[in-house]
Amino acid sequence: MGRATDTPFLGTLVVLAAVVFVQACTSREVVLVIVGNVSVSPPAASLLEGETLQFSAVVVDDRGASRRGAEVEWSSEDPQVITISGSGVAVAVQQGRATIRAEFHGVSG
Repeated sequence: MGRATDTPFLGTLVVLAAVVFVQACTSREVVLVIVGNVSVSPPAASLLEGETLQFSAVVVDDRGASRRGAEVEWSSEDPQVITISGSGVAVAVQQGRATIRAEFHGVSG
């Protein structure tokens, strides 16, 4: 992994309402990528109590490129209805309705 240049930064950097992460870092260059959205697949599903379903998420940058390897944080709106593991496997606990979300640095889908 590279390290930052010894040359001090002169100027102003302003980021407004954007989520960024470092894509690459070399001794002379840092590439910032703005997260555009996170999409979850499947977008909707019906499960019976005890059934499982693997969800997946894709992080897309502001230019429309998929960011492979971006790890999302999974959550269930109502874990009493459906739980979801860190790897995106959902388990129906009881009858009801809940939303599953994948979040990447504050952007969710």
